Amino acid sequence: MDGSKALIPDAAARPRSRRAAEMPRSAIREIMVLAAARPNVIHLEVGEPDFFTPAPIINAAFDAARSGFTKYSPNAGLSSLRERVAAHVSAAWDKSVSAERVIITTGAIGALYSGIMSVTDARDEVLIPDPGWPNYEAIVHLAGAVPVRFSLLAGRGFTPDPAEINRLVTSRTKAIVINSPCNPTGAVYSAALMAEICDIARRTGIYIVSDEVYEDIVFEGEHASAGAIGPADRVFVVSGFSKTYAMTGWRLGWLICPEGLAPIAAGLQEPVSSCAS
Repeated sequence: MDGSKALIPDAAARPRSRRAAEMPRSAIREIMVLAAARPNVIHLEVGEPDFFTPAPIINAAFDAARSGFTKYSPNAGLSSLRERVAAHVSAAWDKSVSAERVIITTGAIGALYSGIMSVTDARDEVLIPDPGWPNYEAIVHLAGAVPVRFSLLAGRGFTPDPAEINRLVTSRTKAIVINSPCNPTGAVYSAALMAEICDIARRTGIYIVSDEVYEDIVFEGEHASAGAIGPADRVFVVSGFSKTYAMTGWRLGWLICPEGLAPIAAGLQEPVSSCAS
């Protein structure tokens, strides 16, 4: 018997990745799998618009494909699209946002991943909302960081208490994830509340990762962006095309980065997806 082969364990004995095995999973996806096997299911589990991608978008995509737009783009995305997003955001926020701060991502989840990963190391703390979208915790876990939950209570309209956030910030806190309009509660943060959270970031030096992908779906109140209110060197803003334009399957989002961090966030896409499609 070859002695070298005896040292090689069989496949069953090889340990799986603990990081992968312990990653929190979303029950939403499990429900989707179950629903796919049943006819005539009314879907209440996933943030899916109830209309198809508008025809002008589909037609423009066909035209672009026929014109040769089928190749790799830079890690940060096509410069023409980054410029359009920067112009859109500048108008919405009433402040100038350069295209250099914009990266195009594989959906809003890609923006969340790149934003959180670009500022966290192992054992850092990241504040996340409770209740909140399960993938916030999953990304923090993959970064090797520690999720610390802040409460969204019914008595406050499912919005955070700045005093609690202030108490939770420690020397190990690197970032806070906020979400307005909120999934799953639908709560919308007021401009005053957003300003309080941004002031905490300004005073403590933590980063804000603001998930604003539902920004155009507001039925009560008015959306206030952390990017419009907060310090430009401390705020990531996550958004995209999925909810507003019913393009969930297209996997196209964007991340507005703090000044100087876009190259780092874009580089994180390279080993994961290379670039958005």
